[in-house]
Amino acid sequence: MWGVFLNKKIFFCLIVLCVTFASIASVSAFWPFDSGSDVTVNGVDFHLPDGFDDVKKYTLDTNKPYEAFTYTNDENHEYIQIAVVDFDGDVNSLDKSLTKEGFIKETVDGKDGYGKIYSGGPRYGFVYLDGNKYVMINIPFVYADEAMQHEDLLAEIIK
Repeated sequence: MWGVFLNKKIFFCLIVLCVTFASIASVSAFWPFDSGSDVTVNGVDFHLPDGFDDVKKYTLDTNKPYEAFTYTNDENHEYIQIAVVDFDGDVNSLDKSLTKEGFIKETVDGKDGYGKIYSGGPRYGFVYLDGNKYVMINIPFVYADEAMQHEDLLAEIIK
């Protein structure tokens, strides 16, 4: 008699556990089984959410070595731009320049940098130094598919 009771309890617990995991998967951008793709831009690693498969190289106006790409999600027409430029400049001058352009100091996923909301999108820009690399990321302010705020999307992209 106890064996049947325990089997029903175990079965019930397994069902509750499955429903819990399914619920988390449907609302969480950080579901551990989400695939996405890892990319490297000029020696810096990033992780892109699922769907950003269409890649186009774009050009920056700089005389320093760099790589810059736009990753587009063709289903919802959102895009992520990542550019990484070799940096050998003065950090204090960079700080003053970014502050003058309206960027605000902040930390995202352990990276100290500068963020700015761009009008007309709205889009969000985040820049930071990674060693001797100047990293620029341009993302949707709210990512439509997941209703994910820019902070969460950045935390997923930055490795």
